[in-house]
Amino acid sequence: MPHTTTYFFSAAAHLGTYRTLAMLPALGLTLSFAGLNQAVYAQQTVQQVEVNATATARSGRDDTAAKVLIPHEEIVRYGDHQLLDVLRRQPGITIAEGKGKQPELRLRGLGNGYTQILVNGQEMPAGFQLDSIAPELVESIEIVRVAGADQTAGSMAGSIHIKLRQKKTAAETEWRASSSLQNGRLGSQFSVQSNGALAAAPDWRYLLAVQIDSSSVEQNQTSQQLVQNQTQNGNQALWQNSIDSRLQLQQHNRRDSITLTPSLQWQPDQQRQWRWQLFLNYARPETTKQESEQAGTGMPATSEFPLNHSIWAAHILTAHQELQWEQRLNDSAKLSMQWGWNHFARDSRFRFWGSNPAAGLSEQRVVFADAKENSWRWAGKYLAPYSEQHVLSLGWDSSLAQRVESRDEWDTPSLGQSQQSAHRYEASMRKLAGYIQDEWTLHAQWSAYLGLRWEQFAAHSEEAGQFDIRQQNAVWSPVLQTLWKADSHTQWRLAVNRTLKQPALAKLIPRRFRVDNNNNPFNPDQLGNPGLRPERAWGLDLGYERTLGEDSQISVSAYRKWVQDLMLEHLSLQQGGWESQTQNHGKAVIDGLELEGKFALKEFWENSPAIRLRSSLGYNWSRLSAVAGPDNRLPDQARLSARLGLDYTINPAWKMGLDASYLSSERYRDTAGMLSLSGPRRHLDAYLSFSAQAHSQWRLSVNNLLQQDLRNADYFQLSERRWTEQTTQASSRQWRLSWEGKW
Repeated sequence: MPHTTTYFFSAAAHLGTYRTLAMLPALGLTLSFAGLNQAVYAQQTVQQVEVNATATARSGRDDTAAKVLIPHEEIVRYGDHQLLDVLRRQPGITIAEGKGKQPELRLRGLGNGYTQILVNGQEMPAGFQLDSIAPELVESIEIVRVAGADQTAGSMAGSIHIKLRQKKTAAETEWRASSSLQNGRLGSQFSVQSNGALAAAPDWRYLLAVQIDSSSVEQNQTSQQLVQNQTQNGNQALWQNSIDSRLQLQQHNRRDSITLTPSLQWQPDQQRQWRWQLFLNYARPETTKQESEQAGTGMPATSEFPLNHSIWAAHILTAHQELQWEQRLNDSAKLSMQWGWNHFARDSRFRFWGSNPAAGLSEQRVVFADAKENSWRWAGKYLAPYSEQHVLSLGWDSSLAQRVESRDEWDTPSLGQSQQSAHRYEASMRKLAGYIQDEWTLHAQWSAYLGLRWEQFAAHSEEAGQFDIRQQNAVWSPVLQTLWKADSHTQWRLAVNRTLKQPALAKLIPRRFRVDNNNNPFNPDQLGNPGLRPERAWGLDLGYERTLGEDSQISVSAYRKWVQDLMLEHLSLQQGGWESQTQNHGKAVIDGLELEGKFALKEFWENSPAIRLRSSLGYNWSRLSAVAGPDNRLPDQARLSARLGLDYTINPAWKMGLDASYLSSERYRDTAGMLSLSGPRRHLDAYLSFSAQAHSQWRLSVNNLLQQDLRNADYFQLSERRWTEQTTQASSRQWRLSWEGKW
């Protein structure tokens, strides 16, 4: 099997040519420089941020369960447009990109169902995208590597908890206006938040947030595809090219959205509290693609339609609503309940035009695809400190999700008869869980957490007259976490838990979802598998933490996971072309090592600049029992990741920051005969902020300053025939200027 060339995975990262910032948020340009009272205000602001960040870091350090808490001040520091860019800079988190796919969030190098994302403690419906939540709407983010018994066991790599803003102590209104430029395309965003107490009822507090967003991104991708046949020349085997073509893809993505996030809190006394919150997002995304293929001299094209054009557009409505009740009882006990409702509706239209001038063929395909999902959740928890050393918790969690999808397709070829198909799928998922946990303080230096969770999953999917699939699984998930404080600066952590990974409902439907064009080993049709079983795993985590100062610390953690019933893709060639089906194949062992450090220079050198440094290093690897080596690893697992960032307070009015990250090149095999590679990736973000007055500031930020192209390669061999595909996806930097303030 051939190896990639040095040129293709060149390590050089180029800076490119700077473009002129074409659009400025002109609203109140002169007002922002009025009333220069910056010295006092800026000093107060810096002190407040430091106190909040320190308090947040301490709360995570003292917990028996290992977690990373990211406060609101850090979330909005770089002025990011998407929450995904905020998470990219957090320790242990990487983003998988390339080959035209949507960016995927990964924790400990694992995504694709291994990492769980919760919004206010609830799972979001299939199709939900993180870019529908603006960073300004998030109060905090919690990264949990080992879930407790009160959380679902479906977080093998860990979970990311996103907590939306609900209330603030002081009544105020915040606003932000921003403009962006990326690859010649302009974008804009405006958000406003207001909170306070109702005049007629002071024990009622409210928060209302509104955001309007419009973005446009241009993407270009080039692929080189090669198909070779093996021939014999005496005793020597030779490979002869049968297909050699170059594909050029131009893609334009546009998204317009509006988000509404109101919340209410009623606290009639110190014992009772009610909270209600709604997250409502309406979006209209549109993707336009143009693809052209140029075949080698005297060779056929790889795809059926070398020239093709497609448009996909949708209306998407996402709603998340929850009601929380909390009652404090005698002896410091507490009873709480949550009621939640999620709604997701997508109405999409897809049109494809394809032509093959050499063969005199053309085809037009129209697809109407709709999806609607509703889910309901009821959970409760009773917490009681029944002694000075023990805090006991009992609880339950139940949910029901129902999803309906319809797909109507019309194919009109230039030769032959038109074809029409219509399908309607219905699926549901029921979850029921109960748990008990005990937080045990053995003595001042040693605390432990013991928990046991029982969780049952019941999935049902059907299409009238075609299939009716029912699947039920249950798992007992014990959890042990312990924290040993050797002294006031040093502590050790140990955790053992059992988790699982449920297959997505779409993977259970025995239907063939065909690609529009260019069916090959790297772009096969997808076939569901109703017999797919969930993955189950045991995990072991060990951590060491040392505090070097008030805002400085280092930590080292290692983990191992033993996975059974691993879900891998099985590739095969059928009469209708290449198809891939997810199947359970053997076991896997996953290992990792993570290092993290945070340093405030003034704690080591009194006369140093006001600089805070943060760094992280992660190394992950895995071994698959059902795939022959070498490189038999989980797909797209980030093997080596490194990050270095700094924040510098130049003076009370000016602040700046940099964040650089690196992902190593990867080689992995997760399917027999297949080898996949990706080049190294470097990412650099920066920001500069200026506070001209007490209640407003300007912020200039740039994302992906290096704009390094994403490079991937795939090789597949079957008997005496092999396929090669090398892909380069262009990358572009994004400039953003924002004006924000409060009153």
